[in-house]
Amino acid sequence: MSALQAAQRRLDQALARLEAALSRPFGDTDSSGLSHTPRVDLAPDVAALRDECGRLQHALEASQRENERLRLLADDTALKLDSTIAELNMMLES
Repeated sequence: MSALQAAQRRLDQALARLEAALSRPFGDTDSSGLSHTPRVDLAPDVAALRDECGRLQHALEASQRENERLRLLADDTALKLDSTIAELNMMLES
């Protein structure tokens, strides 16, 4: 897993925890007795983070496609170079 994919996974997990916290009733407490009362309306921030997450995911996918295209191009170029070198060697040896 790449560092970008790991960061994406951590962001998704953090957003899920934030959404879970926002869905708790006002004044709800956990087993430690800590209040989970939201102090501000975080829904717009969650939506913005979700949008950013989506944009990052699309950028990652585009980068991965471009990486694969370039890898194939490099492989093809290496094969052509190897073939050309072999032909040149045969010509020089004859």
